[in-house]
Amino acid sequence: MMLNVAGESPRAMIRVVNCLSLLMLAVPQLAYAQLSAGVARADVTPPIGGPMYGYGARGTNVSQGVHDSLYAKAIVLNDQRQKLAVVTLDLGSISAESVSNIKAIVRQRTDIEHVLLVASHTHSGPRATPDFPSATSPWIREAEEKIAQAVIEADERMVPVRIGVGWGEVREGHNRRMIGADGEP
Repeated sequence: MMLNVAGESPRAMIRVVNCLSLLMLAVPQLAYAQLSAGVARADVTPPIGGPMYGYGARGTNVSQGVHDSLYAKAIVLNDQRQKLAVVTLDLGSISAESVSNIKAIVRQRTDIEHVLLVASHTHSGPRATPDFPSATSPWIREAEEKIAQAVIEADERMVPVRIGVGWGEVREGHNRRMIGADGEP
């Protein structure tokens, strides 16, 4: 025998859930909070000559040029009750100190309380050291300001949005060398 919190039979509970589901579908969209979003990005490419992230076993690696710029891309979401900023970073990692610094700048200049920073873990990006390019003016402090500014700009660019889901197929997943049907890379 199945025990229900309401003491009803499973069939009765299914009817209640179905009725509630239909009721939720019948409620006008205006009953829900309006979702707003804003986006912005900032170029956080460091100067040439800085240490590279990862590949420590290969000795001293310093950047010798820029193939592609590195970005911080921010989206701010607002459901009229609270705001959330999510920032993707073209960086190998980001320190707890930098996260705290960025959040402090954002909180000082906006009403955003929730900030999520996500590094892509690229090995083609910089390693943030406190003395590059100099101890008095490290690149990471400039990057922190630019990252925070991307969040601030995204917050200023809010527009009404809708959220949805979709379905698709991606056939790009492979690691290292992809071997073709003919057995060749």
